[in-house]
Amino acid sequence: MINAILGKQAVLAMSGGIHAKFPDDIKTLAVLTTFRQPSWPEVKSINEFGYDLAMDGRAGLMLPKGTPQDIVQRLSDALARAGGDGTFAKVTGTANIPIMYLDATAARDEMTKTYKNYGDIFRNAGIEPQ
Repeated sequence: MINAILGKQAVLAMSGGIHAKFPDDIKTLAVLTTFRQPSWPEVKSINEFGYDLAMDGRAGLMLPKGTPQDIVQRLSDALARAGGDGTFAKVTGTANIPIMYLDATAARDEMTKTYKNYGDIFRNAGIEPQ
């Protein structure tokens, strides 16, 4: 993507964020998340332009179905503590990565909501929830 834009072989491309290293050469037109990114607060989200296409990326810890609740809770508590760790905050802050911790219940609710909102995309790709 970077080479194609900088080499003027493309006039538009999607980026996972590496384009931010080239602020004088590449203009960010919209972010594809449901919120404005901390690194570009002046750049509107795609939804703000009237296109209901935003989808936030998520990273999560997945466990086998039936994992005992006490183990789920211990891992959830550890992740919550990690989010408040100074070293972790320094690393994610340097990279301008917004950390939005969700406990196990909230994460499942978010996945359910996302699946409902984007179900057709997932179903057409052959992905079904378990």
